[in-house]
Amino acid sequence: MAFPTSFGMVISGDAIVALSAVRRDAAGTTGFFRFVETGTPVPPAILKAEGIPASAMKTALPIETVREDLLAFLPPECVLLVHDSAPVRNVLHHLLSGASKHTLLDTRELAGILFPSTGNHDLRSLADVLGLQPDPDVPDPGFRFAQDSLLILSLWDRLAGEAASLPKSLVRELYALFAPLRSHPLRTFFKTCSDAPRRADAYPEAAGGLRGLFSAEVVPRIEKQNPDGREWVPVDVANVEKLLGAGGILASNIPDYEFRQEQVDMAIRVTEALNASKHLVVEAGTGTGKSLAYLVPAILWAVANDMPVVVSTNTKNLQSQLLGKDLPLLTGLVGRGLKAAVIKGRRNYLCVRKLLFALEHAGLDLSPEERLALAGVLVWSIRSASGDLSECSAAAGPADPALHEMITADASECRGGRCDHRSRCFLFRARRHALSAHIVIANHAVVFTEMADGDSSMVLPPYRHAILDEAHNLEDAATRGLSMELSRYGIHFLLGRLWRPGRRHHDGGILPALTDHLGRYRSISPEVVGRMEQDAVKVMDAMAALDPVIDTLFSELSALLEGARGRESLRYSAERRIESDWALVLGARENLGRALGGLSLLLSAIIETLGHESLEAMPDRENFAKEINGVLVRVKQFSAEAAFVVAGASPDHVFWVERTKGRQGGARAWAAPISVGAMLAEQLYAQKASIIFTSATLTVNGSLDFVKKRLGLNVLEPGRILEMTVGSPFDYARQCTFMVPLFLPEPGESGGNYAEALGLLLAEVFRRTHGRALTLFTSYDMLQGCARTLRAQMGADSGQLLVHGESGSREHITQTFKQQTESVLFGTHSFWEGVDVPGESLTCLVLARLPFPVFTDPIVEARCERLESEGTSAFAGYSIPAAVIRFRQGFGRLIRHRNDRGIVIVADRRVAQKSYGQWFRRSVPAPMQSYAERGAFLDAVDQFVRQMSDERDAEGRT
Repeated sequence: MAFPTSFGMVISGDAIVALSAVRRDAAGTTGFFRFVETGTPVPPAILKAEGIPASAMKTALPIETVREDLLAFLPPECVLLVHDSAPVRNVLHHLLSGASKHTLLDTRELAGILFPSTGNHDLRSLADVLGLQPDPDVPDPGFRFAQDSLLILSLWDRLAGEAASLPKSLVRELYALFAPLRSHPLRTFFKTCSDAPRRADAYPEAAGGLRGLFSAEVVPRIEKQNPDGREWVPVDVANVEKLLGAGGILASNIPDYEFRQEQVDMAIRVTEALNASKHLVVEAGTGTGKSLAYLVPAILWAVANDMPVVVSTNTKNLQSQLLGKDLPLLTGLVGRGLKAAVIKGRRNYLCVRKLLFALEHAGLDLSPEERLALAGVLVWSIRSASGDLSECSAAAGPADPALHEMITADASECRGGRCDHRSRCFLFRARRHALSAHIVIANHAVVFTEMADGDSSMVLPPYRHAILDEAHNLEDAATRGLSMELSRYGIHFLLGRLWRPGRRHHDGGILPALTDHLGRYRSISPEVVGRMEQDAVKVMDAMAALDPVIDTLFSELSALLEGARGRESLRYSAERRIESDWALVLGARENLGRALGGLSLLLSAIIETLGHESLEAMPDRENFAKEINGVLVRVKQFSAEAAFVVAGASPDHVFWVERTKGRQGGARAWAAPISVGAMLAEQLYAQKASIIFTSATLTVNGSLDFVKKRLGLNVLEPGRILEMTVGSPFDYARQCTFMVPLFLPEPGESGGNYAEALGLLLAEVFRRTHGRALTLFTSYDMLQGCARTLRAQMGADSGQLLVHGESGSREHITQTFKQQTESVLFGTHSFWEGVDVPGESLTCLVLARLPFPVFTDPIVEARCERLESEGTSAFAGYSIPAAVIRFRQGFGRLIRHRNDRGIVIVADRRVAQKSYGQWFRRSVPAPMQSYAERGAFLDAVDQFVRQMSDERDAEGRT
C-alpha cells in the first residue's frame, strides 16, 4: 500500500487542540507536531490527561496555518493511519479536504482482526502486549498525542508483518469478505496481502484450503460406569488433613503458605457430605480459602470413584481462578492422573460448519460491522484450541448477537456424528474432555439450562455430585434461566435469519442464499428447483404478511402501558386483568399463532424437499436443511411461549409488560417463576447424590434459613442436608473502620438532594485518601448525579474518575482502576461482587445506599405478595434478608488479604437510625462508628489515613 502516515490528535468538542503526524516514505521517517488555536480555553482536565503544560498552548497556530503545513507535509499518496477513527473521522476529513489521494485506515479495526485474542485494543494496551517501541529516528516531544502517532506507526509495522504471515487461503478469504465494500481500506489491504509473495516464516498452509487450517483432534471416548445404583468409595478424612493441615503437603510445597484452620474444618465437612451422599450448605468467610477447601475433597473423591464432580460458578473471575491457579496447583500436588475440564453452553462454542457456511454464503448481506467481527473470528478460529468465543474479542463487539447466531449452533442445528467437521468440532472436543475428567468446571447457567431442557441440549457429562460456588446467586440464576421473554426484536431477529429485504435487490438470509445456490447446479431436476423456489417465495410472502401481525401484537402491548401511570412495567394475570383491555392483545396473539403455524408448515415443506434424492449431490444440502430446521424449531418455541406469556394463566409465574427503547419496539412481555425452590428440589436436588452449596455470604442474622427457603432446601427430608458456617481469618477490627455520616440527607428524602450532598462529601474524602476508592450505587441515576458533582469538585483530576457505563466495559475499568492507584471507580449492580482489588488501589469503599430489592420490580413484587399471602412479612422475610446478603457482598470488596486496610463508608444513615439497621450492622465483622458532624467525620478519615500510612512505613522498615 502507499506510504503510511500516522495521526495523533487532541480534540475538545469539535475543535482540534493539538495534532501530530509521522510520515514514512523513501527518504525515511519524519514527524509533524502542532498546537492549534481553539478560540476558547482548553479544559485543564484535557491538558493534564495529555501531559500538555498550559504554557505549550502559547505556541498554538491558527487552524488554517496548521492545515496548510500539514498538507505540505503529507506525501501525494498515503495511507492515513488513525487508531479508533470514529471520534476524529469527521474532523480529519474536514482538515484534509482538498488533499491528494489518501486512504484512512483504522489500526484499531485491523488489530481487532489480526490480534483477536487481545482483550483490549486500546493503543496503549496493544503497545504493552506487543512490546511496541516508537521509531528512534523521530524525536519524542513528550506529549501523549505525539507519542500516539509514533506508536501507531510502530503498530502498523506489526500489523503488516502479522498479515504477511497468515496462510494465503485465509488472506484470500479475508479479501473476499471485504470485497463487496468497494471503498473500504481493508479491502485494499487484504488484496495487497493476497497478491504479495508468501513469506518463508508464514503460518503453514494446509491441505484442503481454509477447512484444513482448523485443528483436528481425536479425543478418545471414555466409557465410565453408570453412576446410578453403585456404591461409592469414601475418602479418608486423614488424607484431606494431610494435604491442607499445618505442615501438610500444601504447606511444604507452597512458599508463604498460610495454614487456616477454617479451611481444614470446611474441607472435612465437605468430605463428610460427599461420603454420606448428603447435601451441604456452608458459608465460608472471606479469606477462608474455600475453593481449595472444596476442591481437595472433591478431587480425592472423584479420583477414587472415577466419576466427575461438577464445580459450578456464577462469575468468570472465579472460573479463571479455578482453572488458572487452584486446579494446576492441586494437579501437581495430588497427582494420580487427575483430569480437569471446563464446559460451557452450546452457544459459547464456535461451530466450524456454520462459520464456513456463513463465509460461503455471506454475499452482500453482511453489514461492515459484521464483516469486521467475522474477520476477527476467522483469524482467531484457526489458532484456537478450545473454540470458546469468550477468548475472541471480535465476538463480543457491536455485531453481537447476530454474529453469534451466525457462527454457533444449538441442538436443533447440530448434525452430531453425521457432521463433516466432527473431528474439528470444538463442542464435541470439549464434551469428550469433560466425559473423561474428574473435575468439570461449569457455570450456573449451564446447570439450570440442562435441568430445564433435559437431554435435548446436554453438554455436561452424567454426574451425581456437584459443588455450587457463589451460591447466593443461585435463585437469580435459576430465575433467569427459567424465564420467558416475548419481544418484537426477538421474533424479527429470528425471522431475519430466513429472509431480510436488502438494498439493490440483494436480499439477505438463508432462503435467498438457497435459491442462489440452486441456480448454480444444472444437474438438479428443474421440477425440484421450481418447487423449492415456489416454496421459498411462499415463505417470503408469509413473512411479509407476518409483519403487520407482529406489529399489531406489540402495539397493543404498548397501549396497555399508556394507563400505567408512568411506571415502566405493568403486571397482569388471567385472573386480575380487565378482559376488555386485553381483547385486542389476545386476538393479536391468536392471529400470530396461526400465522406462525402456517409458516412452520411451509418451512417443513422446504426441509422435506431438501431431502429429495435428486438433491443428494448438491453441496451444502444438509447444511441448508439444518439452518432452516434451527429456525423452524425456534419459531415453534416462540409461538408456544407467546401463548403461555400472553395467557398469563400460571399461578406459579409472574407476568408483566415493560417499556423498551430502540429497536425492541416499545414493549415486551415476560413470564418468570415466582419461586424456584420447589423446581430445584424436584429436578436437581432429588436427582443428585450430593451438592455442596457455598459462598462467603449465605447467612442472615447468623442463620442459613433464608437462603435454604429461597432455594427449596427446606423441603428436603430431615437428615438429608448438613449446615456449616466458617468465619473469616481476617482481623477486621484492625484492618478497617466502618463509618456512617449521619449529617447526609436520607436517600430519597423529599427536599434533599442526596446525590449532590454525597458527591460533595466524597470529594473531600477522596482528597484525603488520594483516590483509591470504589463507590457502589444501586441506581444509574444516583451514580450519574454524584459523578457530575464530583467532577465539578475534582477539576483537573476528574480524569481519574472511572464511571460504569461511561468509561468502558466492566473488565476494562476494573483493570484501569487496579493500574491507576489514585483513581476512583463508580459502579452499579455488577460491581457489588466479583471485584477483587487487593493492595493500595483500594483503601476506601463507599456504599451509597442500602441495597434493598427494587419493590417495583415485578418479580420482587410477586415474591413479596406470595410471602404476605402465606402470613409472612415481606419486608422482614424477603426485602431485608436479600438486602443484607447484597450488603455483605459489597462490604466484602474492601478486605481481600491479611495486609489490606481501609475505610468503609456506608453513606445511607438508615443503617444507624432505623430499627432494621441492626440486621446490616450485625452482618459485618467490623463495629460501626457514626458521626453527626461533618468535621468530626473528616477528622476520623484523616486519622485512619495517617494510621495506615504509619503502619505501611513501619512494615517497609522491617
